[in-house]
Amino acid sequence: MLEKAHNIVCADGAFAWDDVGTWPALARHLKTDAEGNAVVGELWHVDAARNLVFDARSRAKRTPICLVGLRDAVVVQTDDVTLVASKQQAQQVKELVNRLARDPARKRLT
Repeated sequence: MLEKAHNIVCADGAFAWDDVGTWPALARHLKTDAEGNAVVGELWHVDAARNLVFDARSRAKRTPICLVGLRDAVVVQTDDVTLVASKQQAQQVKELVNRLARDPARKRLT
């Protein structure tokens, strides 16, 4: 449909592109602490490094996320579910979502 649209504007630009369609890609765009943890929310940790911690709950529902000795992981907290995954295997989240979608009791999570 875009090929037939008449109300399109195009701007030429020189900028870096990063498809933030994965959790590790998102981490590259967040501020990190001294240990390289990228955080949205409140993180307390001991000896944890290079993790992405993303709290997607509303601010009123947020509680601290605490890590001990965890490295190179993705930790995502929502109102319904907690995800902990290795950054190296973060692409397999799609497989997990597909499995959840096939379970009638868990389908609302997808």
